[in-house]
Amino acid sequence: MFKTILKLFFLLAILVGIVFTITRSQKRICNDIDVSIEYNGENIPITEEEIVDRILKEKIVTDSIKIKDVDFSRITELLSQIVFIKDINYIAFVGNTLSINITLHDIIMHVFPDGADDFFVSTEGIMLPSEQCIKEKLIIVNGTIPSRFSDSSANHLIDTSLIPIFNIAQKIVADTFCKAQFQQIHVNNNHEIELISTVGTQIFLLGDADLIDEKLFEIQELYKKGGFAYGNSIPYSYFDVRYKNRIIAKK
Repeated sequence: MFKTILKLFFLLAILVGIVFTITRSQKRICNDIDVSIEYNGENIPITEEEIVDRILKEKIVTDSIKIKDVDFSRITELLSQIVFIKDINYIAFVGNTLSINITLHDIIMHVFPDGADDFFVSTEGIMLPSEQCIKEKLIIVNGTIPSRFSDSSANHLIDTSLIPIFNIAQKIVADTFCKAQFQQIHVNNNHEIELISTVGTQIFLLGDADLIDEKLFEIQELYKKGGFAYGNSIPYSYFDVRYKNRIIAKK
């Protein structure tokens, strides 16, 4: 009997402690907002301070607001409207501080369609608006590109016309040699894809993204044998690599 009473008393003490803790937490005040951002690029498109300012501007968090009154769903909705945010990792209170952790889209391409507004493309193939604050080295894509950017296309996947170019850009950034050698993809008036060399004045006609691994390998072998990367004088400036196991050089 004594042991049973002792157990009941112990459980009651735990219950009282829980109720006390919950009651106390309901009265706690949010006194700070801490935003941390995961981003692999050099120039961040939106800062921690800008996100805090947006939360305060919408009055989701105000002076002396109780923790229990902070609406996480409104914060999530607000963050979801920022196109550069890829993932909202967590929103939680650490003590009296509202802690938010987000991941931004990493950007792979800066696209300049002829006669249209420029835009970015993320590593997941998401179209994003151009931002002047981003000045890092990206794959530049220009020429006769039918893709167009608008507010309605923001945060949507690229259309089919950009998929071959996107695939080539992925191959370039994944290869140390190609990444150092090429930073521009051009689509000519015949809607054929060209690679523009960073070192020298060489242009490589790929045609399309078919057999891209083989084409890039042939280009790399040509560089090794021709010594392009070492500043040697090369009599040819245009190389057609559309055909398997054959490169046509033109002056």
